[in-house]
Amino acid sequence: MLDLGCFSGGRMTHWVERYNLTEGHGIDVDPVYAEAGNDFAKSKNINAKFVHGFGEDLPYPDDYFDYVASYDVFEHVQDLEEVMNEIWRVLKPGGRLLTVFPPYYNPLEAHLRLTTSLHGLHLIFSGKAITRAYHDIIKERGHEAAWYDRKNPEPAEWEKSPGLNGITIKRFRNIIASRNWDLQNWRVNSLVSHGRKSKKQPYKTISGLMKIPAYLPVLEEVFLGRVCCILKKPGE
Repeated sequence: MLDLGCFSGGRMTHWVERYNLTEGHGIDVDPVYAEAGNDFAKSKNINAKFVHGFGEDLPYPDDYFDYVASYDVFEHVQDLEEVMNEIWRVLKPGGRLLTVFPPYYNPLEAHLRLTTSLHGLHLIFSGKAITRAYHDIIKERGHEAAWYDRKNPEPAEWEKSPGLNGITIKRFRNIIASRNWDLQNWRVNSLVSHGRKSKKQPYKTISGLMKIPAYLPVLEEVFLGRVCCILKKPGE
């Protein structure tokens, strides 16, 4: 099994231990996380290996994995279609992709928490304006905020807004169709239906009301809390 966007390796190490996986692998864009994952797996005597790399160029052979999992990563990659092509390549026939990620127009997932607690700004302002404001706010905070400084006030070519590629549900469905993935499960979870607060009132009521538009085309782009699905590579 591969955890694509493994962070510091805790998930995969736990999965190997809990589900008795023969091999666990993880990959992340930051080499610090790969190093941390390997140290942690070694300390637990778990057969899990972590590497630095990118989803668009996975360093694994064809037809290698039974499962690939990715949690809150697809919205950040530079080229999701190429990442999906690579996942297809490294999965065995009959292998499965398990993925969870927020669609771009989810008003609660602008990923701006380091600069503001306001939601939905990416629905009002352009990506360029948000990126410049994000950059300026961090600069104003001085040296202590340098660790999350963007360096460049302009969005990269692949960015819709800071750190986000702008993936929509419609676009993701088109990517699925282009490779003839077998969609085995698509879970509809509305806004505020996950997290600690979701089990309390009035969040449960709000979540219930939002579930209806989360099933509808176009409206799902805003009201679906997470794309949460299982895809199978046709074959055995």
